[in-house]
Amino acid sequence: MTQSDFIRESISRMERIKLSYCITGSIASNYYGIPRLTHDMDIIIALTDKDVQSLVDIFSGDYYIEKDDIKAARQEQEMFNIIHHSTGLKIDFWFLKDNEFSRNMFSRRQRVEIIAGVQAWLAAAEDVVLAKLLWNKAMPSEKQLNDAKGVLEVQKERLDMDYLKSWADKLGLAETLERVIKEKLPNQT
Repeated sequence: MTQSDFIRESISRMERIKLSYCITGSIASNYYGIPRLTHDMDIIIALTDKDVQSLVDIFSGDYYIEKDDIKAARQEQEMFNIIHHSTGLKIDFWFLKDNEFSRNMFSRRQRVEIIAGVQAWLAAAEDVVLAKLLWNKAMPSEKQLNDAKGVLEVQKERLDMDYLKSWADKLGLAETLERVIKEKLPNQT
């Protein structure tokens, strides 16, 4: 199974059970920015009680998935993951947080053709940048900053800079955003 097959199949399964989701992380930054190798998908979900069993049922068989792990993660508002048995590719599912930025990001998700012939719900480019900067704030990483820089470079003229700067200010990321806007990615001229 290639990564494209993994993405295609995972999205198909979530769509079949009508799961409310939003792809973020490196898959989203690859879509909007400069692609890099990744072995997982980060997906924000709005999971109801009835969705838990549907999620387990749709991924059971060729994925490691545990209903008890999902319930415990949901109760603690932590993430849980599922792992494809034969490839080790995984999906990190993150519960939609009850805060203004998370709700706003989820409401701004866009339906895009993420790979040939596959439509999916993807976080907006500005929100991908902000999420990458938030991850860097929590756990400093050049990888997160480079992903944010890549989206900023590729999407330049299409980004809503007022939105980006306003949220960066609200989230305590204004200084970091200004720095990554000014910096170039390594190996870029």
